[in-house]
Order: sequence, then C-alpha cells, then structure tokens
Amino acid sequence: MKTIPAISAIDTGKLTIRRDEYLSPAGLSFLGLSPDGTVNIPVNIFRIDFDGMTVYIDSGLDSRRYPMGPSREMRYFPIAYSARGEFARRSSKTAVLFTHLHSDHCGNLKQISPDMLIAYESEIEKAMRPLSRRDGYRKGLFNSMTLTPLREEDFHRAELPFPSAQIPGVPGVTALLTPGHTAGCVSYLVDLDEHRLLFAGDICEGYAGLFYPPYHTADIPDAYIETIVILRAWLDHDPSLVILPSHEAIDAHSFDELLELQRAVFAGMESGH
Repeated sequence: MKTIPAISAIDTGKLTIRRDEYLSPAGLSFLGLSPDGTVNIPVNIFRIDFDGMTVYIDSGLDSRRYPMGPSREMRYFPIAYSARGEFARRSSKTAVLFTHLHSDHCGNLKQISPDMLIAYESEIEKAMRPLSRRDGYRKGLFNSMTLTPLREEDFHRAELPFPSAQIPGVPGVTALLTPGHTAGCVSYLVDLDEHRLLFAGDICEGYAGLFYPPYHTADIPDAYIETIVILRAWLDHDPSLVILPSHEAIDAHSFDELLELQRAVFAGMESGH
C-alpha cells in the first residue's frame, strides 16, 4: 500500500525588495503600482516526511545571520496531510534539496542538521568561489558540509516538460532542470494520488510572476522567460499540477484550496489582457 507523505510549509521570514524586482513594468502598470515602492515577500521552504526520511526543499532564510531578514523564529504550518504534532519528529535520515544557492534559500542548516545536501553542480561551484563579506556565512557552512552535485548528464528528456533526474538516496522526488533565475536552478516534483506538487523555488516571484515576470532580475533572462512559458503551458494541460513557489504567501490547508487560489490568481490576471 502506498504511503502518502506528510507535507508542510515553513515560513522562515520575510524579505523586503523593490516592486520592480517582483513584477515587470507591465505587471506594475496592470496593478497600478509604482516601481520604486517595496514589497515584503515570504521565504518559504517545504518539508516532506516519507517513511524513514525527511526531505526539505531549501533551508530558507536564517534571520539571525542574513541582514535582510527580521529577527524571528521559523513558523511551521501544515498543508494537506500533516498533523500539527508531527513537525518536531526527526526521521532516521534527513536531506536538503536546494533549488538554488542564493542566501535566502540556504540558511538554517545547523538547525536542520541534514545528512545529505543536494544542489546542481554549477550552483555549488559558484557558491564556493570567493564571496562578499555578507555571503561569507554561507560559504563557511558549505565548507563544513558535503554537497552532492546533480550534473547535467543526470538529466534526461522524458514525458515531463523539463529535463528530469532521479536523486540518489531520495526516492519519491524528481529533480527538474529549470534554468533562468540562476544557471543551475532546479525544481522538484512529487506525485501524489490526486495532485502533482511542483516545488518551484524562484522559477517565478509568486503566482503573479507567471504573468508579469521581472526578467531583468534573472541571471539568464531568455532562459527565465522560456521556463515560465513552458510552466504556463504545463498548467494549462495538467489540472492536477500545484505550484509551490518560495515567495508566495501559502496559508491554505489543502492542495485543493491551493489549486483554487492558483486558478483564481490566473483568472484575475488573464481578465486584464
């Protein structure tokens, strides 16, 4: 009998960024926002409890170290099948799967104390280069831990819209190569009975970013736009696909509620075209 994993979202803090880093000029115009205003965005990570293994998608904003984050503790809240008493439970093995290695996605590693760290190889190479003083904390963490790379040759074209790879030692999660925000940006797919969950990292800046992406903030703008176009087409063809971005307020308690939220955002955006 297939065991359904327990899945929870974790709000690790907020970032304050310029609005033009969140939406393109067209999006700012559509929503009537000024480009020089600011917006507070959540920094979410996700925890998946399989039998005998806990998997974190990113490790979030370390508010005690990262200068853009407020001083606060991580706040857990459940979605779908989790119960509130489960969050403190530690499995026999813990892995962190990074979507990319920007500082707001790789804090809290000492608290999580993972057995495995997984990231795309170019992300690891970039993270270990000489860094600014502000990013020295991140490099110090990685120097004391072992990062296992996902390599280009691991990814293959199959039935999925993006090249995919299986992750050694982490059954139940498929890695998807989704470059653009960074050159080595990876997303993760988990198939449940009725839903497909795409842990999207920074493929888009929240749901609105699927319609009005601020491509000038991407490392590879053309690849960023192409990834978003492919993702939108996937959404049109797969009604069970739930996107879980790192920077969207997720306060629903079921994946059906998240689907309703996702569709409502898209319907509202499309009505403006």
